Amino acid sequence: MNEKQILRMTNSPFIVRLAATFNEMQYLHFLLEPAMGGDLFTVYSRKPLHGSAPHARFYSACVVRAFQHLHQRHIIYRDMKPENLLLDSNGYCKVTDFGLAKFVIGHTYTTCGTPEYFAPEMAWMPRVENCAD
Repeated sequence: MNEKQILRMTNSPFIVRLAATFNEMQYLHFLLEPAMGGDLFTVYSRKPLHGSAPHARFYSACVVRAFQHLHQRHIIYRDMKPENLLLDSNGYCKVTDFGLAKFVIGHTYTTCGTPEYFAPEMAWMPRVENCAD
């Protein structure tokens, strides 16, 4: 199952919505809903206010809701990092970039993602379940 198919399986206000796809020569382009607030990594780098505890709790709650939605559909995300969290115009956090996501029932033996953000079990266990998200 590829990124396009996985995005089509989702319907959550906490996941960036796939509006359309189109092919141009050998490239597949995704048209995603706008997230005008930028990514969380950049926002935290530029605006100290967004580093407050209330903001962190709010963003964490958004991510938890997104992961509940994904895990109910047997999707493991595998690339959680601030660069993959976008803010919409209302300040809500949305998960994006499903290039490493995988449909899995049970566990997988594939380790991937950004090493600096790995869950500990991804670094030292041979198999990974959705709890590693």
